[in-house]
Amino acid sequence: MHGRDVSRTYAYPGKRDEMLSFYRRAATEAGWAFEANRTGTPDDVAGICFTKVLDGRWTQPTVDFRVGSGYGPEVGAYRVEPGSAVDGSAVHCY
Repeated sequence: MHGRDVSRTYAYPGKRDEMLSFYRRAATEAGWAFEANRTGTPDDVAGICFTKVLDGRWTQPTVDFRVGSGYGPEVGAYRVEPGSAVDGSAVHCY
């Protein structure tokens, strides 16, 4: 799947903290480890990230509010994007 974009952009009409709570709960229940943001940017601005080893490869999905999709912040746009290192080595969110 080289060069294929599998990220998705969504519009959520609710509050960001409600949506972040949903993803934190769902991800941790599925065995993903929440990785705290060390940049100083609040989660409701920067988004959140998780890590997990799948099939021997570190992976990291992110939920990110810095969206350049054409949706504006007024519709609560956010992006869910998977990520991993090409060589499968450990990845960190921030």
